[in-house]
Amino acid sequence: QALARADRFNDMAIAGPAQQLVDEAAAVPAPGPVLRGQIERLKAQLAVAQNQAAYATLVATGDGVITAVSAEAGQVVTAGQVVMKLADESEREIAIAVPENRLAELKAARQIVAFLWANPKQIYPATVREIAPSVDPVTRTFAVRVAVPSGDAALQWGMTANVALTADGPPDVA
Repeated sequence: QALARADRFNDMAIAGPAQQLVDEAAAVPAPGPVLRGQIERLKAQLAVAQNQAAYATLVATGDGVITAVSAEAGQVVTAGQVVMKLADESEREIAIAVPENRLAELKAARQIVAFLWANPKQIYPATVREIAPSVDPVTRTFAVRVAVPSGDAALQWGMTANVALTADGPPDVA
């Protein structure tokens, strides 16, 4: 309800007065060249204001879960500044830290699987989605994101999981 009121106020504040001036100026019979120039200037200002208002609305690209908020209500943000991070609902992922001496083993793995601490008997096939380009200087590990495309309802946000790699021999848990 507050959002709807803010939208109405925003529309009135930006488009209302400017649009009213454009309408009134256009209603003058046979406007002179000076008035025509003012009408065109007002139309251009209105177009710029409406374009800027469109950037004031946050719209998600799809369904998901907000995982981080980087701004406060009422804070002024710049164009392109990250305000929220949205995690895709259709695919779950697991964040792991891989020691630098085991990164080659991860890249060579034939198969990657994940299982939850809450239900270790349920095995989920997984794939490496992202490997950080640099090592964390404190832990000497690489941040790795493992995607679990076939996650079911049991696989919830924030749960603890293990990731296992298989190359030649038994699976190795990471």
